Amino acid sequence: HLSPPPTPPPLRVPYVAGNWKMNPGTLSSAESLAHLVRVSANALRKDREDLPAVKIGVVPPFPYLQAVSGILRGSSNVKVGAQDLHWEANGAYTGAVSAQMLKSIGVDFVLVGHSERRSVFGDSDNDVRRKLNAAVKAGLEVILCIGETLGEYEQGLVEHVCASQLAKALPDIKTRDAVRSITVAYEPVWAIGTGLSATPE
Repeated sequence: HLSPPPTPPPLRVPYVAGNWKMNPGTLSSAESLAHLVRVSANALRKDREDLPAVKIGVVPPFPYLQAVSGILRGSSNVKVGAQDLHWEANGAYTGAVSAQMLKSIGVDFVLVGHSERRSVFGDSDNDVRRKLNAAVKAGLEVILCIGETLGEYEQGLVEHVCASQLAKALPDIKTRDAVRSITVAYEPVWAIGTGLSATPE
């Protein structure tokens, strides 16, 4: 008696997310950009029947999240994400925002471990782990950013650095639902704002 073949894993769904970083300079400009994104996404959805198989997200600065979410929600398939969060739910953490706060204003996902948070703001691997856990616990999707510096790339340490960052970020993720809520983005530091591009290889 032959057993049935194993079920193949689901195909990976492409995810295109635009991080606005510290741009644009005003709320009105952010609203204009969000309207443009909505119109463009809806036009693409009409022209391309396969577009629903692609995840699309925008990641505005904190002050614009609620306005952008209001413009995009219900009228497009574009998700709205935050650029960072704190791992605590509340407390004396000046300048920080919690996962619950983000969830309460309609945010769908959050970036964790972005290279600029690691290199400019000093986020450690442990900080990344705690932020990821807080986001998942609150029901937010996560884009977990990993990647090496130019020096690490030149030393041939790409796989070692990425594997280490993954291992340190994910030890508390145990359930299938938690795993499904996380997208890993390979984001080499040397390819950001340098004109150099990382290839699939």
